[in-house]
Amino acid sequence: MRLIRVELENIAIAASLSVGFEAGFTVVTGETGAGKSLLGDAMSLAFGERVSPADILRHGQTRGRVSLTFSFAEDAPDRQSSVRQRLSQAGVELFEEEREITITREFSAAASRIRLNGAPVTREAALALRPSLLDLHGQHDLTTLFDPDSQRQSLDALGDPTFQALKRQTAQAVADWRERQAALDQALARQVDAQSRREAAQDDLALLVSAQLEAPDEDARLRQSVQRLGQGEKLMQLCARALAALSGEDERQPDALSRLADAARHLAAASALDPALQTAYETAVSALETLKDVSAELSQYFETLELSPEALQTQVERLDALEKIKRRFGPTLDEAIATRERLSEMLFALQDVENGLETLARQAQTAHDHALVLSEALSAQRRGLATQLQEALQCEMEALALRGARFEVDFAETALGTNGSDVITFLFSANPGEPLRPLAKVASGGELSRFLLALKAITATSRGVCALVFDEIDAGVSGRTARAVAERLQALARRMQVIAITHQPVVAALGERHLHVEKTWIEDPSQGGLRADVRIDDVSHDPSRRRAALAQLASGLDSDDDDEVVRRYIDRLMGTASPPDFAKTEDLAV
Repeated sequence: MRLIRVELENIAIAASLSVGFEAGFTVVTGETGAGKSLLGDAMSLAFGERVSPADILRHGQTRGRVSLTFSFAEDAPDRQSSVRQRLSQAGVELFEEEREITITREFSAAASRIRLNGAPVTREAALALRPSLLDLHGQHDLTTLFDPDSQRQSLDALGDPTFQALKRQTAQAVADWRERQAALDQALARQVDAQSRREAAQDDLALLVSAQLEAPDEDARLRQSVQRLGQGEKLMQLCARALAALSGEDERQPDALSRLADAARHLAAASALDPALQTAYETAVSALETLKDVSAELSQYFETLELSPEALQTQVERLDALEKIKRRFGPTLDEAIATRERLSEMLFALQDVENGLETLARQAQTAHDHALVLSEALSAQRRGLATQLQEALQCEMEALALRGARFEVDFAETALGTNGSDVITFLFSANPGEPLRPLAKVASGGELSRFLLALKAITATSRGVCALVFDEIDAGVSGRTARAVAERLQALARRMQVIAITHQPVVAALGERHLHVEKTWIEDPSQGGLRADVRIDDVSHDPSRRRAALAQLASGLDSDDDDEVVRRYIDRLMGTASPPDFAKTEDLAV
């Protein structure tokens, strides 16, 4: 698979660009500020790099587009199957007849969206797809070499499918352990809270149980009884007088019942003489019956009356206890009884929480032990990969004029995480006799560039990346070192597509294809005059234009016509003349 086309529309200063790419080694050159890095930026944007549309759209435009097209039509059947499998792992399924992948990002004034072969995809899906298609290294990516996570990722990239499967299993096992541990931690936190709540609940429940609450109206009935006991003597006197008036035994003072009975007898006789008195007679009889009922009821009530200070005290105390219960759990006895039932249920549930802690702890420990076993296996395989990387890098560094340099992978242990428990540190020494130290502390800019090239030459091949793009990977190098870098890029291009944005003429000269970037000026009436644009020309098959592009890199001149040294240097680079005499030509720089 290879990148075959990059298209831009209204991106940065470019109005419209369409650049084709071939297999092998492609170099991109141009003046500083001409827009060379726009190609690399476009590639990052297509795969979902975060950016504000206002910052990337061409001034005055509200819509823009970036599009990358990859083809695997020329790949062998087994290679095509491998490509489809890697795409499927990234969540992308292709039709059987599809041999190209076009990823497009469309920008509006406020948002953007990504499409794959015309179908919308999420930014996450695009980012997941990028490692299978493109390995891009910009001018600021050298600093990522200092990051332990980046160093671990570079090491892990060497792993075969079995290692990658183990890595995924470890991540899943650690995630499972963390989930179970979180559940246990939450349960323990609830237990601490439950313990304090249990103690309070137990105290409250004991108080409610000891109160022996049965009826929700007990306090109302007690209140009536206390009132009656408190007025017992007066009630007895009043009731006795009422009974005497109703049915007294004093013959000198006839009682109400006797007198009403006499009245009824007289009315009975009178109604016999005159029926008009029948109603009066019946009323008198009814009144007599009512008075008899009142007398009987009063007699029964009188029998219940007692003068008992002890009973009164007992009931007053009970009523006081109930009032305290209501103030704390009420405001009614009915609510206090409901609180008693609720506390009982809560204590039962809290007991269940404690019983579940043992199960959660056992599950968390089992998950941790499983994750630890996988992590240890992962670490053991990483150490094997480290040995391979050290040996491979040693060869690459020698080829990149880093003879005598040494490299080792240092392992330290940290808390178990989704990537295992290894902390990876790249140790480097550029010169014999110097101790190995962390890469960030000892490598110069040129050494870092070459180290990154060596590392990517190894890891990109291992991962099966289809296109490797470098933006000024040759920064900070010159002379024979620059030549060594150019030759390694050229050699790497025999295994995969390599695109190098460069300022080094020696690198540009070895490119199989040469793209030259120029900033142009076009008339734009909408902006009231001229505005910048970008043009990219393929000068690979035009010797004069390619010589001019190389001359521009080597000397800043637009051509080599007026400078013999430059002309001889370009001849040397392009292999058309014998090597210049460096001893006599002090101004000749490589």
